[in-house]
Amino acid sequence: MKQLFFRGGVPFVADVAPPSVEPGRVLIQVACSAVSPGTEIGSLSSSGRSFLSLALEKRHRVDRLIDALRRRDLDDLRARVTRLAARRENWVAVGYSAAGIVLAVGEGVTRFAPGDRVAAAGAGHASHAEMISVPQNLVASVPASLELELASTIALGAISLQAVRRAGTAIGETVVVLGLGLLGQIAARLLVASGARVLVWDPRAERMAAAAAHGAEALAVDRSADVPLAVRAATQGLGADQVLLAAGAGAESVAVAAESTRRAGVLVLLGATPVQMPREIAYERELNVRISTSYGPGRYDPRYEDAGQDYPIAWVRWTENRNMAAYLGLLAAGRIRIDDLLRRVHGLADAREIYASLQLPGSSPGVVFWYMTDTTAPAVVSSVTPPPHPTPPVGPSSPLLPRPPISPPLRIALLGTGAYVDASILPEFARLGDRVRVTLLSGSNPSRREPLAARFGIARTASVHEASAVDDDADLIVIATRHDRHADLTARAIRAGKAVLCEKPLALDAAGVAEIERALRETGGAPFLMVGFNRRFAPATLAVREALSPRRGPLQIVYRVQAGLLPAEHWIRGAEGGGRLIGEAVHMLDLLRAFSGAPLTRAAVLSGGGGPEGDPAADTFHLALGYADGSTASLLYTSRGSMRHPKEQIEIHADGRTFEIVDFQVARETGRETPLWQGPAPRKGQDGMWRAVIDALVGGGQAPIPIEELLETARAVIALEGARR
Repeated sequence: MKQLFFRGGVPFVADVAPPSVEPGRVLIQVACSAVSPGTEIGSLSSSGRSFLSLALEKRHRVDRLIDALRRRDLDDLRARVTRLAARRENWVAVGYSAAGIVLAVGEGVTRFAPGDRVAAAGAGHASHAEMISVPQNLVASVPASLELELASTIALGAISLQAVRRAGTAIGETVVVLGLGLLGQIAARLLVASGARVLVWDPRAERMAAAAAHGAEALAVDRSADVPLAVRAATQGLGADQVLLAAGAGAESVAVAAESTRRAGVLVLLGATPVQMPREIAYERELNVRISTSYGPGRYDPRYEDAGQDYPIAWVRWTENRNMAAYLGLLAAGRIRIDDLLRRVHGLADAREIYASLQLPGSSPGVVFWYMTDTTAPAVVSSVTPPPHPTPPVGPSSPLLPRPPISPPLRIALLGTGAYVDASILPEFARLGDRVRVTLLSGSNPSRREPLAARFGIARTASVHEASAVDDDADLIVIATRHDRHADLTARAIRAGKAVLCEKPLALDAAGVAEIERALRETGGAPFLMVGFNRRFAPATLAVREALSPRRGPLQIVYRVQAGLLPAEHWIRGAEGGGRLIGEAVHMLDLLRAFSGAPLTRAAVLSGGGGPEGDPAADTFHLALGYADGSTASLLYTSRGSMRHPKEQIEIHADGRTFEIVDFQVARETGRETPLWQGPAPRKGQDGMWRAVIDALVGGGQAPIPIEELLETARAVIALEGARR
């Protein structure tokens, strides 16, 4: 399909893989999508920022560059500069308001069916593309009498409607709308329809004329500074009951808007406007300043938008989805009209000229891209659903047989396009040179997937992970998606006879582990399964394990992780992540298992407390572990310490000797003058792990970590998380 992106300050259209049908989402063939000029012109400009501005955008980027310079760690410095430079080449998916025909619905979607006419909203979802996949709470049915062209403005209309609701305007009150771009025009017409007296001002005369044609009163002044005086003249000296500032302007505009209100009036800020003004203006009026957040309640709440949890209507009358539906209803009933605001553009080919024209005086405030000519029935798209993979009958467990060697380059299908793939996995593959070749990159977000593929020379991309997990042109399937997909994709790849490396964790629940075990039993030959437990392969780990071998007695280990507090909205905290014990501390459990060399026989967990009851992603907990050889370990995982302290610190006591690993940058033995190993920066073993995996596959060997250990660790973290909850 074709989709519009921004890169380096330039719009361009790319051919990308269509989205897949996913649970809780609606797959839509787009008929038309509306441009939001202010937001999208700002995004276009932002995509062309310089390297220096990107570096200065966040303080920690500068700090880490300086730290790498101070340590003279040229590899770390080069990697950070390369990542920053790559950010400037990132693709930005643009657009957030569209309408079209439902092609398919994912599991759990009951309000829509194929063939329905719908409109959709949401940045990253309702993009300027021929096909989109949108969470169901961001989709609304289009009334039969309403044209899809008008319905495609659903996000813009819902934003304007939420601003009107925030103003709280009553019939007969006077409202001023400052700024008559698309949002301001729609807001003014909504206010007129509600029975308010609406005064408007914009520096462009044609925009004021357009608003006046729909019942607003234009303020006859040339400068924004004269608006407050004109408002007082029109209201017998009282000022406006409410003012909506719908212009992306500076503090001067905020002050003008504030001065236009009456005493105890309301100022609603709609758009990217600074929340500042002279105190005396707000103080004299006892001004009520209100921010309008996008489409309304539910916006930016992942439980509402992504997980599909609605708010009860008795407590939240106007959610963002109900605002969207109300706006479409007003259009369908003819209560407001916006057809004079829109310019139709067929296809995306002229996007560069369109965005240039939107920045010129006198341009139409709204543009709609059209993709379909026939909007009466959905098109047939056969590639959106993965082909079913046949499941062989369950049979008895078979012994591990020798694996046939694979001649390099090893062909890899990589599933996932997140930050770890970008910063670690793909650079490691690049360093392996001719030994590996990534033949397929699979990811649901084309604005991440396509630039990564271009940067690392990957010829094929896809959006359907299930099909990618059984790809014919791959020897090794690398699964680096969000955690809730790991078990299913791993089982699919195993059943297809593929070698699999799954990033941690292997599964989020016992059912996922059981499914993988069934797949392993059903597979003929020798299954190759690995989990990305790279810390086993870190130089510091290898140095300590060598120094400990042979040992006479059991180990006592203290492992402390200063993890830092995750933001409340981080995906690890939700159903996709499974929490920090399963999603992150599983790394530590595997490393402790490697040091002990014996099965885990007993374990206990103490929650750190201080968070919500039943918090699924606790940042603080303490594990006590016992192993079959008598070894014991204590794992303290905390977010309460100083982030200037080493992030990971391990003490190992055995046979009258003590070893210490600090941040995988140094390994030392107490009483020994020189370190066992030391590096200029932390090295957590990613390179060693990948070399071991590639060596095993090319040499026809088994995975570097026995499958029994991988399953044991997966079961252990799931049981411990259950006990912690």
